Amino acid sequence: MIGMRVHALARNNRQNQQGSFAMKFLRIRQVMQVTGLSRMTIYRLELAGKFPKRRQLSQNSVAWLESDIAAWADSRPVAHLRGTLPGRGTSASA
Repeated sequence: MIGMRVHALARNNRQNQQGSFAMKFLRIRQVMQVTGLSRMTIYRLELAGKFPKRRQLSQNSVAWLESDIAAWADSRPVAHLRGTLPGRGTSASA
């Protein structure tokens, strides 16, 4: 679901009227909303090199490229229900 929101954002803002690619910056609150992660988790993952690096917009302003966040979301593994094996259904057939 989170990935779909990121893709929807990227798809809606990817091209402007001339057909060229448009870059969009996301501020921390937008990144939190799109990813579902807390501010500290984002900073912790970024420091560990597991999340896209923020960009310096001005002396006191940072943001993340929307395309970087979308690529990160795409790289996340698919979660499986506890007690099920990947590639197998959840039915209890013998």
